[in-house]
Amino acid sequence: MTNVKRKYFIFIPLALTANLFFMAGSRGGLLGLLFSGLFLIWYSPKEKRGQIRKWALAALVLGSMLVGPLIMERVNQVVKADDTESVDKSAYSRFVIIEGQLEMFKDHLLTGYGHRGTLILSPMYIAEEFMTKTKAGGRRASHNITMAFLVDHGLIGASLYFLLIFFAIKKFLWLNRVLRKIQMYP
Repeated sequence: MTNVKRKYFIFIPLALTANLFFMAGSRGGLLGLLFSGLFLIWYSPKEKRGQIRKWALAALVLGSMLVGPLIMERVNQVVKADDTESVDKSAYSRFVIIEGQLEMFKDHLLTGYGHRGTLILSPMYIAEEFMTKTKAGGRRASHNITMAFLVDHGLIGASLYFLLIFFAIKKFLWLNRVLRKIQMYP
């Protein structure tokens, strides 16, 4: 298989990742994806910048075609909020969820509750007024990855995850220094 054919395999995981972002309807996730793309363009090598801009434009067009009603509804909730009280309650609910997650974490400090612990335990730790209505009753999912790791995996799992992140950053910085020494990267 030629190199040209092989490099297009990257579109399979990229399409699955894009699907995840759009199906989740996460405004913050999509905003993060947009800023990541802008940083990619900004910090790309000058000789590749034109090609990267073309791919970014294609990604923007294709991504806009994937914007579904869930994302539009969630964006409109913020844009069309008729009073600041509903926006403030939404923002305040994040703090209430974190407080509930701290209590969940304290109850199972080392190992956590397992996958989707916050969603399952939220009726016991979070006030009813902050719950979203589902077929299974009022539930609340995590909106903070750090707290989600602590509740789901406890200190052991969260430590392993954050060690992985730490070593990835360390490896990136090492690689950056090496490339600068051999002058492959400005």
